[in-house]
Amino acid sequence: MPDIGAMLWPRTVALIGASPDAETLRGRIVQVLRAHPFAGRLFPISRSHAEVAGLPAYASLADVPQRPDLAVIIIPAQHVPAELERCGKAGVRAAVILSSGFAEASGSVGAGLQREIAGIARQYDMAVVGPNSEGFANIAAALCPTFSPAMEASDRPLLPAGPPRGQLTVIGQSGGIGFSFFDHGRAKELSFRYIVTTGNEACLEALDIAEFVLDEGKSDALLLLLEDVKSAATFHRVAEKALRAGKPIILNKIGQSQAGVRAAASHTAALAGAYSAYQAMFARYGLIEGSRSRRDGRHRLGLSRLARAPAAR
Repeated sequence: MPDIGAMLWPRTVALIGASPDAETLRGRIVQVLRAHPFAGRLFPISRSHAEVAGLPAYASLADVPQRPDLAVIIIPAQHVPAELERCGKAGVRAAVILSSGFAEASGSVGAGLQREIAGIARQYDMAVVGPNSEGFANIAAALCPTFSPAMEASDRPLLPAGPPRGQLTVIGQSGGIGFSFFDHGRAKELSFRYIVTTGNEACLEALDIAEFVLDEGKSDALLLLLEDVKSAATFHRVAEKALRAGKPIILNKIGQSQAGVRAAASHTAALAGAYSAYQAMFARYGLIEGSRSRRDGRHRLGLSRLARAPAAR
């Protein structure tokens, strides 16, 4: 397994495709990163600008004075494989690919690019999330490489004030829904550790991240939003670990209906699978399925109930 810790806990981060234009996603991610007190170093990489958000920018990864642990990539899809190759050769240990236009897009070109990404990640043993991801947030490290509006600067702290509470981790293929759990949960003063969105899962899948979180032992419950399970062996291993550790996994499975299957496929190229088979696996390991709203059909993970629960010991 590649070093997921290098992705979630880097000391140095390169943002490939950084822009000073806050009206673009490439500019918004810079603003979000700079809005929180991450203690590590941030290196914007831009061919068009010598400075981004008050930081010196570099024309290429080769010009960066210190090898980054993590590369955050937000450039056109056709250039991503070559850039990821450069990261691998430079010794970068992890990458988050925010760019879209891969297997979720129509046609065979994007799928081919996604296969290239997977091959490069294997070749260099890199921990790669994405493509078509919305990034992640490590609340404990104040590191937020994402363009999600939920992580923009606000007068509300990332962690609630008061005595320590049990920490939650959110992991999902969908970025918008994943960060919405944080947004709604923060209003209820829930304490989050990680929010990780995995996108198309060309390399790492949500359950790989869940296994890292369980092994780390700092999260008291996991909220998972799954569109598919790519490896049954990984699912069984992770579910068994959670059961033995007494760590609740609360999840929602997208794609319960035929319409849901089509929606999942168009969103992250997921093959949602037969819902009845998933239900059997969930029941075997005591995984908790989130409630489904009768009013609008959307899935919810019972954040109100978690907010009322006592702090984990």
